[in-house]
Amino acid sequence: GLAFADIFLLTSLRHNGVGETLVFYSFQPFLVYLFSYFLWQEKLHQSQWVGVCIFCLCLIIFSFDKFQKSRMDLLYALMAFVAIILDTAGVLLSKVAYNMDLTISSVEACLFRGLGAIVALAVIGIFRPYSFCSGFKSLSTQSTWAIIGACFTGTFLSLFFYLKAVQIGSITLLTAVSVAAPLRATFFEFFYYKKKPSRVFVICFIL
Repeated sequence: GLAFADIFLLTSLRHNGVGETLVFYSFQPFLVYLFSYFLWQEKLHQSQWVGVCIFCLCLIIFSFDKFQKSRMDLLYALMAFVAIILDTAGVLLSKVAYNMDLTISSVEACLFRGLGAIVALAVIGIFRPYSFCSGFKSLSTQSTWAIIGACFTGTFLSLFFYLKAVQIGSITLLTAVSVAAPLRATFFEFFYYKKKPSRVFVICFIL
């Protein structure tokens, strides 16, 4: 879920673009709910369904705006779909592990998922070698610190809080909140790059 899903996701983002890739994530909450219902008989109230649909609608509108500005390759669209399946599997397996052993903390879960990702990448490296160290050393000082900061906040801290939420909450609602992450990221981009918000962004933000 952490290694292979990211590989497929980043490949799709690189070739297809943001909109074409992220629009598939609007289906994830419904996919998670389907499995949660059969595994744990998890049900949502009517008001919760309204919230889930609004979050997904935000992503659909936001994605289609970017979708109109580029073209989609079917192969990489399929990769985005596979990324959703693998990411969903990672979330569900994390919940299964929590239910099997209630003593597991979110720190341990974060460690296990991180080690799993490292093992997966090591196996991939056997069949498709990559030079991690030389690539990292070639970066500028500013880029190096930016990547370190992104890894710590965007991978470790976010995964830590995300797994804690998986442990104690409804994973369908959690997934619905997560799919709106691109919208929140764009919100900070407007401040960082001092750009004027687009009409589509304002509509999504109101939703």
